[in-house]
Amino acid sequence: MRIGINASFLRKPATGIGQVTLHFLKQLPVLLSSLPDGERPEIILYTQEPTGETLDSSFRTNTFLPRWWKRDDVLREWLWEKRVAYEAERDGCDVFLSLFQSATVFDRSSSVRHVMIVHDLIPRIFPEYLAKYSQRFHWQMTERGIRFADALIAVSESTRRDLCALVGDRRVTVAYPGISSVFETLPSDGEISSVLVRYGLKRGYIYHGGGLEIRKNTEGVLRAYALLQAEKKKKLLSLPPLVISGKVYEKTNKLATDVVGLIEELGLGRQVHLLGHVPAVDLPALYRGAKFFVFPSKYEGFGLPVLEALSMECPVIASSNSSLPEVCGEAAILIDGSDVSDISIAMDRVLMESGLREILSHQGRRQAARFSYGKFTEQVFQVCFSS
Repeated sequence: MRIGINASFLRKPATGIGQVTLHFLKQLPVLLSSLPDGERPEIILYTQEPTGETLDSSFRTNTFLPRWWKRDDVLREWLWEKRVAYEAERDGCDVFLSLFQSATVFDRSSSVRHVMIVHDLIPRIFPEYLAKYSQRFHWQMTERGIRFADALIAVSESTRRDLCALVGDRRVTVAYPGISSVFETLPSDGEISSVLVRYGLKRGYIYHGGGLEIRKNTEGVLRAYALLQAEKKKKLLSLPPLVISGKVYEKTNKLATDVVGLIEELGLGRQVHLLGHVPAVDLPALYRGAKFFVFPSKYEGFGLPVLEALSMECPVIASSNSSLPEVCGEAAILIDGSDVSDISIAMDRVLMESGLREILSHQGRRQAARFSYGKFTEQVFQVCFSS
């Protein structure tokens, strides 16, 4: 058997889909080595650019770009996703695995079985992601790709429900991703101190991360923090600083929170530390150094940042919407992320109750252990091999 895999998100390893792509491909050789020699499929990776990642040497790679369009934008993505079906046919693939929702469609006469992993349906829920014609067109083509796929895999029950609303009662398999190997062990005190010194931090801050897109609700965090600070001032009490990681975008980006402007508006300049993009290798120490992690996102297909925090025994406050209750289980405080007052009250509670933090810390790592890329990879390949 020959299996083709859309691995184009290897060029964006800092994204959630990039992380899932990378760790699936790292785990895949382990799964294949457990199969008898005659049952091991040949793997071909399809990418838009050379990956720079060290992957199994037995994997073949087919790297190409659209002939007439090289700029990395929505049009290039659509052209590439359209052509990859032709490339997989020409390479004689029996199965083609799209590691994310895409516009790839195989002809009805094709013998290639197309399996697609769907991480979320954000553009259907947040129309602001479709402000441009090119974005609307690409999403229409992506929905077409979803409908035409032979089998669908959702990364959460929440995403499965969203998918069923799109494709009807068609059966969708759920396979939960895991987390990076950097979160497998807790960093030592020395490692934590080393990372915090580099960022100019001391232990005991409030932490928020996972991206500054508007749907991540960083605005809600900042307004809740400002509200809590005002309450503390009335009681002559101090409040730990708020630390926020994630790429800071220009204020003209309508899909991102203007954190710099909002911090100035709320008068929080001295209390908030913006770290910008943080390499994955530093994240365990940042979670461990925090009093707690707050993540009142408006919608998540899965919610990797929450799982990362849980794995590092960092107490978590998260929204009670979409997939987050699935990921958190009973190991987090769930709140109405759209209610600034609710966020603020939860922050104050976790801040003041050391016993609660201990309980959440203990439950967090146990909850995180339920998710692994080994299970994810096995479930995905069961779907690929099923008829």
